[in-house]
Amino acid sequence: MHPLTKKALYMKAMKPIFGIAAALGICSLVIITALYFANSVLSFPAHLLLGLFAASLFFIILLGVCSPSPLKGIKMISTQESFLGFCFKDEMEKYNISTTDYRSNEWFIDTSRVNVTAFRRDFICTLENISEHPGSRGMLLHAEVVCADGKVRVIIGSHNSITTFQQWLIG
Repeated sequence: MHPLTKKALYMKAMKPIFGIAAALGICSLVIITALYFANSVLSFPAHLLLGLFAASLFFIILLGVCSPSPLKGIKMISTQESFLGFCFKDEMEKYNISTTDYRSNEWFIDTSRVNVTAFRRDFICTLENISEHPGSRGMLLHAEVVCADGKVRVIIGSHNSITTFQQWLIG
């Protein structure tokens, strides 16, 4: 197995979005094809191009809305790298980490609900203010992490992800 990379974390977190976008793209192509057979004012290639354009536009909008969420977690990894003076790729090789959901004494890595949570234990001071994320109807929690650089950062994840993170930090 290859060691875990930031790209692999991003791709794993975004996988549900890619699936949704693909399904909606296929649905839009089916609808455009049905419209062609119901009303053949435009040629079939024109309908196909229109469908591909609509699917592509929707995919771009969906990615634009959802991409910042996992990128925030990837940026947090880069912050830890510069503050603690390590290379993520080298750390993953050192500890032989190849999965996107990983817990050890040194690392907590989780991808849930289009979020990336990856922390090295020595970067975290405390975990505070765990509460329901506004507008998520209990599906997401957010927590404040006081980091070794003195900054407070908010992490967002599923209920299971945040409670597992809390248990990992305590244990």
